This record gives sequence, C-alpha cells and structure tokens, in this order.
Amino acid sequence: MHAKVVRRGAERTIGLVFEPGEEPIAALERYAEEQAPEPSRFAATGALEEVELGYFDRQRQAYREIAIRERVEVVALVGDIDANRTQPRVHAHVVFERRDGSICGGHLLRARVCPTLDLVLIESHQDDGDASSPR
Repeated sequence: MHAKVVRRGAERTIGLVFEPGEEPIAALERYAEEQAPEPSRFAATGALEEVELGYFDRQRQAYREIAIRERVEVVALVGDIDANRTQPRVHAHVVFERRDGSICGGHLLRARVCPTLDLVLIESHQDDGDASSPR
C-alpha cells in the first residue's frame, strides 16, 4: 500500500493505493496502528476478489459470514477508523457489482484487492475545539 498526504488543515486527507492481493481491512488497521491517526472516515473504489461479507445477526450478536468467490467492482466502500481504543478498529461497508450486473453488499470483513483499490482517508483533527488550527 502506498500512502500520500494530499491535504493538511483542520482535516488531513490521505490517499492510499492498495496493491494486488492486499487485504484492505488488515492493511488499513496496520496503517492506523503505525501512523496513530485521529478518528477517521474513508471512501474507496476499485475491485476486489475473495470477498467475505458480514451480516449482523442480532440474536447471536455475531456476524453471519457470506463468501463471494468472484472478482467484483466496488461501487462504494465507506467506513471509519475508531482510533479511541487500545488498537484502532476499522468498520467498513461495501456495495459492489457482480459480473452479471447485480449488486450486493454488506459489512466488509475480508477481501483481496484485484487489481487495485484507491482509498481516500479523512482524518478529523481533535484538539481543544479550535477546528481552524492546522496540523
């Protein structure tokens, strides 16, 4: 994964480009651990394969995993990073298009990038309440 800060200020914007075969959720969690970002939100487009979706089962209080074993085009991938924990936690939802044009989506548990995924991470600056102070 390649990362580049594209904007600084009250909110810092970082462009992330994932390599083929990378697992985006795990890579994003590693990035968050290494860079110690503020709470952040993100959006991405690209393509994935070997997707594992999760549908939250309220009775079991656990995700029911749904395997998608084909290459898919990401229509929308959005989420956030909760950095107010001992370890950052990525929470992501994805909507993608299958080969036949049908749409599917859910909580993104795991996937592999194929061939690329471009993500924009917007890091919210938390300080004494002065949103105008640059970082």
